[in-house]
Amino acid sequence: MEEDKCKKCGRTYEEVELEPMPCCSSYLCWDYCLYEEPERCPICNTRIKVISKDGMTGEARVESICFGVPSEMSQEEFDRNLAEIMDESPASYLLTIPGVYEVVSEHFNNDVLGKWEREKREEEEEEEEEGGVKE
Repeated sequence: MEEDKCKKCGRTYEEVELEPMPCCSSYLCWDYCLYEEPERCPICNTRIKVISKDGMTGEARVESICFGVPSEMSQEEFDRNLAEIMDESPASYLLTIPGVYEVVSEHFNNDVLGKWEREKREEEEEEEEEGGVKE
């Protein structure tokens, strides 16, 4: 039976401990395929988080990071739809999403400062042309 084998390496329940993936319901083995804690499911490419085995309890699990995404939807389909929605939204709207402003402002910090300096220089030049000097 297919559930009795690791979908990636083919090892069986008799050889290894198998874990059902929350994203695609395929079984993968802990010893070889989940040992390195991949960030994406090796079968369907959905983002996952591997919670390593607890030394005390022996518990381990895998969580899907894409909440609410149907297992029939591929990561490529999700990404395509997300990109289309983002293309339809103004960029300034993205800054209202928690955590986005901090990342974007840090990324563009030097560009923002450069733009501000150019604007200040242009204002000073305009005032000099008009005969006044800014104090």
